[in-house]
Amino acid sequence: MGAPLENGLMDDLACQVHECLLEQAVSFNGGSIIFVSITELVKKFQKNHRTISRRLVALKDEGLIGTLTKTPYGTLYWVKDQDEEP
Repeated sequence: MGAPLENGLMDDLACQVHECLLEQAVSFNGGSIIFVSITELVKKFQKNHRTISRRLVALKDEGLIGTLTKTPYGTLYWVKDQDEEP
């Protein structure tokens, strides 16, 4: 029952979050990385933490971002461009 809901989370907001992460990411070893807290994204998109969190999970499920490390202050993500080959 959870799978159809998760697929529906790849909406315009998830795409906007992905674009935001790509714009702010820096190049590193042939890829893009960004350190960001969910709170920063909440303020930028004026949504609640759960909404942003669920969109990040949808992006992870689609393979567009990956968690490199987590801290109490934020998360270091590897960000993949949608146009890149798998």
